[in-house]
Amino acid sequence: MTLPRKGARSVTVEGQRYRWIASGNDGTIDVTIQVAEGSGPMIHAYFTYAGVWKPRDSNSYSLDRQGRAVTPEVVRSTIRWALEHDWDPHAAGRPPLQIGVDQTSTIAPVIVHAEPGDRVL
Repeated sequence: MTLPRKGARSVTVEGQRYRWIASGNDGTIDVTIQVAEGSGPMIHAYFTYAGVWKPRDSNSYSLDRQGRAVTPEVVRSTIRWALEHDWDPHAAGRPPLQIGVDQTSTIAPVIVHAEPGDRVL
């Protein structure tokens, strides 16, 4: 299976071009990455939103802003991590590499500026 070209962005890591797409879902931002030419295995990486919540009253909060941005550099860092962990972008027929939020939080940490009383989730 290959990633659709329409709507996909591209990055280059170590001379190899990759396509990627990101989509927001309940609780995570899902990023799918695949080598641009061919049908090698995909990477499915899941990132937290790291939202900043402001106090609305003494018992509740409201979302002020999202702290996470999935940029081309975040995608490059994810690909480098996968390559360092023996992911082969050209190994056709292999299942996708799943990278959960516990790993993506160290691959691309979020730096969020919060004020006293804010919550970051």
